[in-house]
Amino acid sequence: MMPRLRALLCADAPSVWRAAGFVVDSNNQIDLGTLTIKLVSGNNTAKDVKPKGFTSWVWSGISSLDLDENNGRYSIDGVATHISISEPELNSIKPKEQVQHPNGVTHVDHVVLRSGDLERTKEAFGKIGLPLRREANDIYPGITQLFYRPGDEVIIEVVGFTAASTGTETSSQAPHSFLWGATFTVKDDLTIAKALLQDKLSEIREAKQRGRRIATLRNKELNISAALALMTPHVPKPSSVL
Repeated sequence: MMPRLRALLCADAPSVWRAAGFVVDSNNQIDLGTLTIKLVSGNNTAKDVKPKGFTSWVWSGISSLDLDENNGRYSIDGVATHISISEPELNSIKPKEQVQHPNGVTHVDHVVLRSGDLERTKEAFGKIGLPLRREANDIYPGITQLFYRPGDEVIIEVVGFTAASTGTETSSQAPHSFLWGATFTVKDDLTIAKALLQDKLSEIREAKQRGRRIATLRNKELNISAALALMTPHVPKPSSVL
């Protein structure tokens, strides 16, 4: 069974995501095609620590034997990880019709993982059986990007410093990876989202991907703790590996 990313857990209140144009159900979940965002504000037990952003993720098709373990808690390169119910069961409980979000979002385009050590992150994904699809170091100076596809829609984009630009830190000294944010694909263009969110959405600009446009949600105004962006749909490219 292929590893599949099934859900992201986010430490935000449902109300702030509704204000951003997402439909949040009675279970505080946002259905986004093959991936669900679960809002878990207030679930942290440490009173002096308030979690922010995407705090963990849920996978199917992986084994706990391939994960890092610490006192019964599992992780992939430092990112708290939960193992889902079996894939046939999960598919059977997915809604038949796609949720229509007022902001025009249809699904998660990609999740951004900030890596403290790219080689260590590669090894962690290799242990769960997720192959590297592409590596790029010519998009941003000093930055390397790794691309994985854990499912039919979503891409994981790993971002880290290119080896030549880092110091002498070993993998054990480098900080753990963490979930930085996510970008969502809209149905057609960004005019619906811009009309709904107005100044809570940045100006629309050309994206790095050919033929696509992007705008970022202004977190401070929306009180959303994860970094989020909206993009127009993919433009087919014959030679694309993703």
